[in-house]
Amino acid sequence: MKTFDIPVRCSCASVRGVLRAVSPSRVVRAVCYCDDCQAFAHHLGQADTVLDNYGGTAIFQVSPGHLTITEGAQHLACVRLGDRNLLRWYAACCGTPVGNTPGSHKFHFLGVIHACLDLDALDVPVHKALGPVRSRAFRKFALGDRTITNALPGSIWPFVFGGLRRMLRGRLTGAYRSSPFFDDAGAPVSAPHRLTPEDRSRLPPYASA
Repeated sequence: MKTFDIPVRCSCASVRGVLRAVSPSRVVRAVCYCDDCQAFAHHLGQADTVLDNYGGTAIFQVSPGHLTITEGAQHLACVRLGDRNLLRWYAACCGTPVGNTPGSHKFHFLGVIHACLDLDALDVPVHKALGPVRSRAFRKFALGDRTITNALPGSIWPFVFGGLRRMLRGRLTGAYRSSPFFDDAGAPVSAPHRLTPEDRSRLPPYASA
């Protein structure tokens, strides 16, 4: 099975890294339309570069151990949109989103946001490295004519089962101890900033069910 190393960089190039040994069989490529993903993009001021015409975020699931940050790890920061919500990681230097993890390192999966991929440095088309979009999640939050997004191929289930499979494998193998987002004691490498309802109310309008 051929695998690929995908370069990662923020828009100002202060944060760099690489996703190692990625292949279509090892990832779940998806588009997520949820209101939290939309709120995250707006919070970072990155809606125009992250969201598609329907409010979707291009994302793929991989185990966190595949990602190595080679430069600028000190710029990693995260925000949480609720007490139990995902940790949403980004480069604080320029606001480039990186990915989403559960709040505990014991739940071992990472949703990588395409906006942080250095596709110009990848020597194959992205669909060769990641495969096709296999999942579309939370379509009820999609912007515009939902008959269009509802007709696009891909269900939520590969996204759900892919995350559960990675979390279970991480626990069984001990791989959950390897993540660039958590230290050796299992604490996030950057303290999460919790957005309040008032913070969210000040964001530009985005989709709601």
